[in-house]
Amino acid sequence: FIASGRTLTQPKWSYGKNDKSKPYVIVKAAAASGATSIDVFDAYNCVAGDMLHNPRTGEQIRVDAIDDSDTISTAATTGYGRAFAGSTAAAMVIGDYLFKVGRVIAHKGSAPDANNVMPTSDFNYCEWWVKTIEVNKVQEATRMLDGVGMRDETYMRKVWEMDEEINYAMFFGRRMLAYETEGALYTMNGVDQQILTHVRSGAGLAYPTWELFNEWISPTFDDNSSSDSKVLFVGKNLFHVILSAARGMNVQMASFPTVLGSTVVRIQVDGGTVDIVKDYKALQGPLSGDGFVIDSAHVEFRPFNNYGRVVVPNVQANSEIFKAKDTI
Repeated sequence: FIASGRTLTQPKWSYGKNDKSKPYVIVKAAAASGATSIDVFDAYNCVAGDMLHNPRTGEQIRVDAIDDSDTISTAATTGYGRAFAGSTAAAMVIGDYLFKVGRVIAHKGSAPDANNVMPTSDFNYCEWWVKTIEVNKVQEATRMLDGVGMRDETYMRKVWEMDEEINYAMFFGRRMLAYETEGALYTMNGVDQQILTHVRSGAGLAYPTWELFNEWISPTFDDNSSSDSKVLFVGKNLFHVILSAARGMNVQMASFPTVLGSTVVRIQVDGGTVDIVKDYKALQGPLSGDGFVIDSAHVEFRPFNNYGRVVVPNVQANSEIFKAKDTI
């Protein structure tokens, strides 16, 4: 399903995760109307001179200094820091958003401080999957009913099995490098190991509603480098529950056939568009009520140099005269 990225030439792929600075800070501790030091999350989103607006109270403040990663300061004189530009100073509560109103410059002003978001480093390994196909030449020569035991039929079945296993690995793989007698063994992190935010559980919910799903999915579209379209891979139980909840609220849905042989159901939530893809292979049994919301614009599969799907024929021993054994 996902796009194929550049070919790798090393089994370890390192990359950085980055985003722009947020246009707001969030109040971390309650502050009185006269407080000049305000505890916030991610104070380094601001620089001295920034003007901030509290939409809950209508107050504007002007930042005088960034004390540390959790603290911004305003001028001690009311009207120059708190209650800026004729607004009224008001107490701030935990969770108040303070939105940036732009950093203006005075006629004799100089360039302000700069702030940048530092990328975080991450990496993944390449993983090599393998499966062996074996047929008995005598059985193959008997022309069994429906091709059972013949090489073409065995190939079809084993490649299908391999695709299911790779699909599961791309969801639930775990990154590891181990050294065995056969050499280095690499495994990769799947999606499950890389999703760190917006994790929700419906355990104990007797009647999940559409409002609940909308509130769960919509924050994944919040202001960042996200695109306005997401893909939701679901098991059978979650698929039916979401569709039942949507139909109950008369939420409009559209269906699109895909080259995967499945049907994509497109729905609209407050944040954007969600394409629901049924994955009844990986998400079955105890996982049939699970799902993954993925921004496919930021996910890609990277093949390793000269290693697409290849077949190494006739790997049987010379003495195995009645066997034909190939490895994928």
